[in-house]
Amino acid sequence: MRIQESSPFFSVVIPLFEKEPYIGRCIDSVLAQSYSDFQVIVVDDGSKDNGPSIVRSYDDPRLSMVRQANGGVSVARNRGISEARGKWVAFLDADDEYLPSFLEEVRNAISAYPNCGACFARSFADGGDAGARPAAGRASEPKVIDNYDLFLLKGGSPAHTSSMAIKREIFDETGMFPVGVRIGEDTDMWMRVGWVTQYVFLDKELAIYHEVPFATNWKSCKGVPFWLSTCENWISEKRIPTERLDGAHALLNWGYCSLALGLGVSGNRDKGKQLFRGKCTIWKSPKGLYVRALLVLYFPGLLPLLVSAGRRIKRRNGRSCGSVE
Repeated sequence: MRIQESSPFFSVVIPLFEKEPYIGRCIDSVLAQSYSDFQVIVVDDGSKDNGPSIVRSYDDPRLSMVRQANGGVSVARNRGISEARGKWVAFLDADDEYLPSFLEEVRNAISAYPNCGACFARSFADGGDAGARPAAGRASEPKVIDNYDLFLLKGGSPAHTSSMAIKREIFDETGMFPVGVRIGEDTDMWMRVGWVTQYVFLDKELAIYHEVPFATNWKSCKGVPFWLSTCENWISEKRIPTERLDGAHALLNWGYCSLALGLGVSGNRDKGKQLFRGKCTIWKSPKGLYVRALLVLYFPGLLPLLVSAGRRIKRRNGRSCGSVE
C-alpha cells in the first residue's frame, strides 16, 4: 500500500483483531469523511481471519497497515500512536464507524478552542441493530470541559473511544494506554487526559457504536476497576493540577462507593462494608449514592421498606392531584 508522505492533521488509529465482518464498514466510514486531511493506521493485532486481506484490498494513499503479534487492544493502540504522523490522533474501533462529518466537526471545534488538547463527541449505540442510525444531529456549539471528572459526576456524557481525538503531544504527559488491562483501559486514558488538559465536547452523535456479538464490555468487569488505582496513584504522586484535584477526589470516592454498593447487592456485605469504611466519605460522594450504599450494607431490611413507602406516597399524591372536588 502507498503511504502519504506529508503530515496530515489527523491520524486515525484502528486496532484490528478478528473483525473480518466489520472492518470494511469501519474503513469506508473514514474514507467517506467530508474532511480529508488524515491518514488511517490499521494495527493488525495478530488476526487469523480475513480482516487483514480486506484492509490490503483498499487502494488509498492515506491508508496503511502494520502487523504485530497479538498483544491486546492497548498494545495495538499504542503502536498506532507511535506510527502516527498527524498533529491529532483519533481512534476508531474496527467494529464501529464514523458519521461523514465527524472529522470536519472535530476539526472546527479544535480551531475554535485551540487551548484544548482533546475533543470528543457523543456516540450513538445501535442496540444490536446494525442498520440503526441516529436522528439528524441538532445544532450544538462546542463546550469546553475544564474538569472532566466533575463533568461526569454531574451526569455528563462520558467519552467513548470511537468519538475521541487527542493532540499527539498530550501522550507525553499522560503516558499510553495501560497494557494488560482487558476492560476499562480507555476509561483510564480519558481520565488521565482530563487531568492534564481541557476537553472540548460536541454534544452531538457523530459516531456509531455497534453492539456486536461477543464484544467485551464493562459488564464483564470483576474486582476493582484499574482506573481507581490510577486515580489513587496520581493523587498520591501529586501529578494532578490543583484546580482539578477536587474532581479527582470526588470521582475516586464515587468509584469506591459504587463498588461497595455492588458488593452489598451481590451478597458480599462484609467486603462491601470494609471498602465503604476505608474509602468512602459523604462529603466527597454523591449523597444519594452514599445513603443507598449505607442502607444496603448496614440496614438491608430498611431499604425495601423505604422504597415501598415512597411508592405509596407517590401513588397517594398522584390520586390527590387527579381528584376533582
